[in-house]
Order: sequence, then structure tokens, then C-alpha cells
Amino acid sequence: MKFLRLLAVCCALNSVVLMAGKAEDEALFAAIKKMDYFVMRNLLLAENPYKRANIHARDSATGDTPLICFAKSDVPLENTDLNPVGPVGFYNVLRTKGARFTDINNNRRNVFHEACATGKVFFLAHHMEPDSSVVPALAMQDNDGNTPLHLAAGKSGDLMIAAIREMCDLIVRNPTLHWILEEGGRNRAGKTVEEIAREVGNERALGVIRAAMARVDEAAPAGAGAPGK
Repeated sequence: MKFLRLLAVCCALNSVVLMAGKAEDEALFAAIKKMDYFVMRNLLLAENPYKRANIHARDSATGDTPLICFAKSDVPLENTDLNPVGPVGFYNVLRTKGARFTDINNNRRNVFHEACATGKVFFLAHHMEPDSSVVPALAMQDNDGNTPLHLAAGKSGDLMIAAIREMCDLIVRNPTLHWILEEGGRNRAGKTVEEIAREVGNERALGVIRAAMARVDEAAPAGAGAPGK
């Protein structure tokens, strides 16, 4: 009997902890959408673990993680202030606390997918990190078979073109990503990144993509091939 009572108490306490954590997570997403960096930072850095939001929490509606939600937010592009309660400071907290580029939402999109799809270039402009942590994220395909570059190919603007160039450079430097620029890199609609850029008349993106394709063609052997769709 004592064991059963103890078990019931433990279960009840665990439920309370989970409910508390859920509340903190919901508060974090609400703060991100309002761009309230002071609240966002405090929720992630709270000393009391029961008052701390989960860096890997999922938005109940979209499945977004805090990092994906942040990348989709309307951060003013000129806001590069290194203030710890500003957007750059918050991003640094997300990364140091273990936010992952490869986490996906309900549409199987990671942070790069969503930043490219929504055209929210703050994340892409300031945080396109040329390291190994980005490579797996660029190879991922969403529910429609799109990589982040597929979603960016139809977008214009100086900073989006700069992001496309950065992605292409990473793809060229990593042979396992070459398929993204090749015939095997078609999405579920049957489109390559080159075709997407061409069909919308995105000449600047098309030039960058074709230059990258030429560099891939020069590399031998060719890429590893597209994953099964």
C-alpha cells in the first residue's frame, strides 16, 4: 500500500512538473512572436529548472522549435545590436543552449527551410554559419521534396541572393550535397532549383545557381545522389 501511495505521489508531482514546463514553453513561443527578447532570454536562462523553457519545445500548432519560430519572426534587418536582450543575443542563447539546425516542424521543414520560404532574411543574413552543423540541414527535404535552396531559388533581394550564394558555396564544397544542384535534385513537383529560379525570372539567383552547377560539373566524381523521396 505504501508503495502504491508513493507511486501515486510521484506521478502527481511529475504531472505538475510537466504542466509547469508546458506553460513556460508556451510563454516562450508567445514572447518570440512578440519579439520580446527580455522575456525570451529569461525563460531560457531561468536558474530554476521548473521555470525554464525547453530549448527543444514544439509549438502546439506548427511543430516549430524556438529556433524555427525565431527565424520566421519579423526581426528588423538593421537590428544587429549585440545587446544580450536583442535578436543577436537571443540567437546566441539559442545556439549555446543546443538549438539544432536539423530539428523539423510539422511540414518537415528545418530552420533554413522556413527562413527561405518566408523570406525572413535576418537569420540567413547573420547566421549562415560555414561549418559542418549546417551541411545536414541543407540536405533535408520537406513534405514537398524541397531543400532550403529550392525554397530560396524563387526569392529575390540582395540579402536573399547572398544567402543563395552561401548555400551554393557550401553545396559545392561538400560532395554529398551535389545532388541538390543536379538532375536528381528534383522536388515532388519535378522541379530542380535551376528550373524554379528560371520560371520566376529570378536572373540573379539563376546566375549564382548556374555558376555553382558548373563547379559541381567540374568536380569528379559526381555527388552521392538524391535521397529517396
